[in-house]
Amino acid sequence: MTQVLNISAYRFVVLDDMDSLREQIQAQAAARHLKGTVLLAEEGINLFLAGPPEAVRGFVGWLREDARFASLEVKESPSLTVPFGKLLVKVKREIIRMNHPAIRPQAERAPAVSAQTLARWLDQGHDDDGREVVTLDTRNAFEVDAGRFRGAIDWRIDKFSDFPAAVLAHREELRGKTVVSYCTGGIRCEKAALFMADAGVDRVMQLDGGILKYFEETGGTHFDGHCFVFDARREVGSDLQPAATASTAESPLSALAQQYAAVRDTTMRLAEPLSDEDCQVQSMPDASPTKWHLAHLTWFFETFVLERHERGFKAFDPHFRVLFNSYYQGVGEQHPRAQRGLLSRPGMATVKRYRANVDERMQALLARSETSTNEGSALRALITLGLHHEQQHQELLLTDIKHALSLSASSAADAANPLHDHSAYAKRWPTGAVQAQALCWLAYDGGLFDLGHDPALDGTFCFDNETPRHRTYTAPFELASRPVNQGEWLAFIDDGGYRRPELWLSMGWSWVNDGPGGQPRRAPLYWQQRAPGHGGAWFTHTLQGTVEIDPHTPMCHLSYFEADAYARWTGARLPTEAEWEFAARRLTPRAMQRANFADRGAFHPLPPSIAASDEPLQMFGDVWEWTQSSYSAYPGYRPLPGAVGEYNGKFMCNQFVLRGGSCATPAGHVRASYRNFFPPEAQWQFSGLRLARDISS
Repeated sequence: MTQVLNISAYRFVVLDDMDSLREQIQAQAAARHLKGTVLLAEEGINLFLAGPPEAVRGFVGWLREDARFASLEVKESPSLTVPFGKLLVKVKREIIRMNHPAIRPQAERAPAVSAQTLARWLDQGHDDDGREVVTLDTRNAFEVDAGRFRGAIDWRIDKFSDFPAAVLAHREELRGKTVVSYCTGGIRCEKAALFMADAGVDRVMQLDGGILKYFEETGGTHFDGHCFVFDARREVGSDLQPAATASTAESPLSALAQQYAAVRDTTMRLAEPLSDEDCQVQSMPDASPTKWHLAHLTWFFETFVLERHERGFKAFDPHFRVLFNSYYQGVGEQHPRAQRGLLSRPGMATVKRYRANVDERMQALLARSETSTNEGSALRALITLGLHHEQQHQELLLTDIKHALSLSASSAADAANPLHDHSAYAKRWPTGAVQAQALCWLAYDGGLFDLGHDPALDGTFCFDNETPRHRTYTAPFELASRPVNQGEWLAFIDDGGYRRPELWLSMGWSWVNDGPGGQPRRAPLYWQQRAPGHGGAWFTHTLQGTVEIDPHTPMCHLSYFEADAYARWTGARLPTEAEWEFAARRLTPRAMQRANFADRGAFHPLPPSIAASDEPLQMFGDVWEWTQSSYSAYPGYRPLPGAVGEYNGKFMCNQFVLRGGSCATPAGHVRASYRNFFPPEAQWQFSGLRLARDISS
């Protein structure tokens, strides 16, 4: 549950306006409520910052508008709380002090080795020229004590300015070897490599991006222990999560209390840009008003946690037990789903008081339960389920309000001028550079493998529908390198895709011809074409306003019927969920870390921003990907006991599985085993598709 994003970055570049730049950075970081340290010197910039993910990434986007920082490479890691106490922006003589003015990394960069290449060299015991590879730790001794590369050279220096003398004392020991200098984020080892080369070490390279990037790209193979960081986290593990140490370990319940506060705060921040009128609207029976979401999520904790565990429990309002019960028959009656928008009482002010009341009682319960091991274990499991339930509703809150606002954006006037402002969220997308990608095919051998949740791979939490992990088989197959994009969908429309019955399932063809108002569907949800007299261009409604169709952006808001028809049109098919998970299990850790989830604040799929590689792009985030698999129980599945057992199992009928998460999914919520599900006609989720095809024997 990533609620705080930590970043570290540096760039050696000539700066001659440090004082002015310091004032600008101070103002921009403070306006976004970021904390941490930014160091400026004539030789460049070095920064460590933390805050809400969208605020951190907004700051990085602003900084990269300066041409000197356009290529600034940022390393990210999550935490539950901000590990810095304040914001400092300082001008110094050096951004990393070595006291050797002749070493000028802003003028030339030391040779670098990538994380994956170093891991391969360490696997094989030598570099590609057959030379012995040694790793050299350039950090202070107390940092090395937290963890280091297996067999690394450690000169036990107390400060970086001691490093040059250590090199001169030991350089003969390095002769004839390939020396890879490393540090936390890359800044020390870059200077270190330049100094060693200047001192006559014949083959020296820096580890590009340091330990943090090595963890990100390799998972930490050949590295023993943790990486020391200069903030309240103290150490991070190879998963870039804060590591539990003797000095930092806290009880599971106190950590859960922080998670609870962070998740609940995120929900309110998502609702913050909306008016009370926005929060009341229910645009269709499948969607719910924002006000109802806020109340129902609080009802979950009051009903399933406080009612069972709070001493002297008393409901905030007994009527809420029915009003905000979604579908839990074991709890009692429910207010009709299609009439949630008619609930003008309670008002938003009362719902906010309800949330504050329950939050205060939940924190008191968590504090009291610290001393009760038996109660703590059961309570922790139930609250963790509730927090993941809340994160699911954070996505529903966004998709439901998007549908409601679309009704204001589909008027006749907008058909002539679709750029009327119906936005609810930030106006500028953090798109970055666009790497247009031709679709290509990646082959997988398939075979027998284990499908489903694995705590060692996916984390300890999962929903019951991800279990039990079981042996299954998939034949050899190919998977498309990226999701289908809007430009390709336009070609489908232009080829009469919505008018050709041979492409559609029988139910799908009926759905096409029975669209809103009894009119046939001719385009995806939220698409509208400018009137012919105004150019005829296509536009789409987003949470940031109505925008023109971008051909490179992944398609979204597709029903299963549309996804299946498009796949038939191309001569391919949708993947099975087993094929999807088989491929997802083979992704590098970086695939999840660079995904476009809700924390980026775009709330819309983004075009590819990196070049194609030997693994599929955008498997996580951007759009949920339809599979051809019906949503059904895994062999041996048993729902949870009691009312919470109604969470998933009773919906295993007439639904299809989607995988991977979307631009509205909270970061840290999904995993390779995560199974989302919707009926085949559903369009209002951020659902898209990735093609698959068989490999003939």
